[in-house]
Amino acid sequence: MKVNKKWFGIGLLTCSVILAVGCSNNKTDDKGTTASSDTSEGKLAKEQVLNLTEVAELPTGDTALSTDTVGFTVFNQVLEGLYRLDKDSKPVPALAKEEATVSEDGLTYTFKLREDSTWSNGDKVTANDFVFAWQRVANPETGSQYAYLLEGVENAKAIISGEKTPDTLGVKAVSDYEFEVKMEKPVPYFISLMAFPTFFPQNEKFVTEKKDKYGTSADTMIFNGPFIFKDWDGTNLSWKYEKNPNYWDAENVKLTEINVDVVKETATALNLYDAGKLDRVLLTGEYAKQFRDTPEYK
Repeated sequence: MKVNKKWFGIGLLTCSVILAVGCSNNKTDDKGTTASSDTSEGKLAKEQVLNLTEVAELPTGDTALSTDTVGFTVFNQVLEGLYRLDKDSKPVPALAKEEATVSEDGLTYTFKLREDSTWSNGDKVTANDFVFAWQRVANPETGSQYAYLLEGVENAKAIISGEKTPDTLGVKAVSDYEFEVKMEKPVPYFISLMAFPTFFPQNEKFVTEKKDKYGTSADTMIFNGPFIFKDWDGTNLSWKYEKNPNYWDAENVKLTEINVDVVKETATALNLYDAGKLDRVLLTGEYAKQFRDTPEYK
């Protein structure tokens, strides 16, 4: 096997972060040449395809309903929110074109959105997509288990408890590309939440059209992130990510394809790895100890 291409991973967090390789694991030399960190010649490999595993099935493709790490891994590849996490897990602007403006009392956040971000159906990503998504999360009829994360937002708690209607949530589309959030109390970590999939935008027209089918398969999902989701029918144990040519930062996405198979047994995954069919393997228990001294171990 080629040590410079493959490595073992340990821990659940590693599995969640691996897919970011396509967007951020490239280095720029003093001549401005972008090179893969997996090569020593300063050139990207000809075939930019990654083969990975997941440890469980994907329960839902709806960000309002998801509560699991597999779902959040998927969403971070095919969707994008106002912020994303950098290599140090710090929130940095993503769909927000600059840092949010925060009022002196910490109760009003204003986000200016990029005007070059589009959904996979061709629609522009606008402030209304955030208004719709957040109201849908807060609506008790949706059944979002993470709705409580909105509770710092004006009227969120009352909406979740059924005392007020979703349209009273403290969010507003000031214009197509300006999104405003009113808070009931200051929340110091609020910006960090903007990188969490529960706060990602949703295309109202698409979600309304799909109704109860929304998020039940790749064909009933819509995307605005680095990759397009493929080959998931809602129950199968494999899927694919393909580079999204219309992503606003597509030039910095080096991978063209990521293939994912659900493999629950470490022994099975190791056999596939040794056969050259996987590029990354999550090691657990005794396997982590067994391979601790190998070059691929990280």
